[in-house]
Amino acid sequence: AVWELNAKNETVFFLHNKLLPQFMVQSFSFSDFHDVLRENTHPDICNKLIPMINSNYIRNLTESDSFQGRILVEGSYQALRCVITPSFEKNGQVNIAYITLQNIQEQINEKEEVKKSKQELDRYLQAVSCGIIQYKRLSKELIFANDIALKILGYSSIEEMQNDNFNGIVNTILPEDAEIMRKRAKELKEDGDVVELEYRVMHPDGTIITCFGNLRLLCKDEEEPIIQSSMIDITERRKTGKLYRELTEVLNGAHLGLWYFILDEGEPRFIIDSVTADLVGCSEKISPEKAFKYWFSRVDPDFKTHVDECVEKMRRGEFAEVTYTYHHPTRGEITVRCGGFRNKSYSGAGLMIRGYHQDITDFSKRISEEKEKEQSERESLQSIASIYRTMHILDLENQSFEERSACSSIHDYVEAHSEEELQNIMEGALSLRFIGSHLEAALKFSNLNTIKERMEGET
Repeated sequence: AVWELNAKNETVFFLHNKLLPQFMVQSFSFSDFHDVLRENTHPDICNKLIPMINSNYIRNLTESDSFQGRILVEGSYQALRCVITPSFEKNGQVNIAYITLQNIQEQINEKEEVKKSKQELDRYLQAVSCGIIQYKRLSKELIFANDIALKILGYSSIEEMQNDNFNGIVNTILPEDAEIMRKRAKELKEDGDVVELEYRVMHPDGTIITCFGNLRLLCKDEEEPIIQSSMIDITERRKTGKLYRELTEVLNGAHLGLWYFILDEGEPRFIIDSVTADLVGCSEKISPEKAFKYWFSRVDPDFKTHVDECVEKMRRGEFAEVTYTYHHPTRGEITVRCGGFRNKSYSGAGLMIRGYHQDITDFSKRISEEKEKEQSERESLQSIASIYRTMHILDLENQSFEERSACSSIHDYVEAHSEEELQNIMEGALSLRFIGSHLEAALKFSNLNTIKERMEGET
């Protein structure tokens, strides 16, 4: 939302009001707007905004100011950032200022989700009895290392680790991975910041193991910050885990999700992975029965018959694919390619169909745009071909022209009329085809008396 504050007539004018659609009135007096703020904003922002909606405050502004607060949007308070900016006149006075409000609730929610993910990772590491070491960030003094960490890193005691020239990075970590770890550690700025990483450790007997874990900054407010390193040995699981992660990354990158239907008596069951859940626009934890209803209800009605025919082919054991329009709850209309086949090895009740959903909206738009461009170019070429029957090279200095591939009728017509007559004929023809400002522009463009001056230095 963008508001204009006018100190002269003490009014608030809404320039942009997407944030607060309930304000139908575009203009308020200062006093009326104070009441509006009290009804729609949290006290923490109301108490800051009301003093700003004041003529003396506006005239005394010397620079922009900003703060955060909360405002009532669709029945709930959401976080926003408020910035007030003065508009200086030529004499340096300020009579108008602008207040900009930006909803930052979504950004805060994203940070909370990241924080939640980090907490879940911590709980996972603790659940699998992970190794943990702690050291002081500046002095590199080793504070703590549990038995699991010592075993993973190839030491028999914390003293042995300390005496092995410990400087924050354990010496048994392979050099190239240690360098990456040093760079990632520099990303830790605030108390609780976490970075995740995978690295390799070489034991004294030459055995190399692979670790996964994180670095966390602790006690930011203390005189000596502490870094905690948590780790687990994933050597045996790395091969299958890496393949799974790579497959997941590929599927995510291609916007392609995997699913399967169980078709039996009663409601069909639609079991989906995280990518398909995101594509469909529902929670991954939704029940299979509800997932099917949710998905099919958002398939565009014009495509439901095609989808049914595709599923019927799959039931018969054929591979089938269909492209349809889907109404996503947050992204709007998207284009989806769906394909699959019957899983003949399934031995449960009913039958199983395995398949994939792929978001091809961008690809579909690109193809459509290319087709439109190609059609436009074809029409332009056709138009040019139908217009140009001859070419004249005009010598404006000698008032003569050279004619190439001219139709004899045009040649004879030009020869039979004076320049003034030709100008009048041209103006008459244009008057039949254009009106208003368009006619004025066409007449100006076709004026033979000014063409030399207008084309000087031009192609």
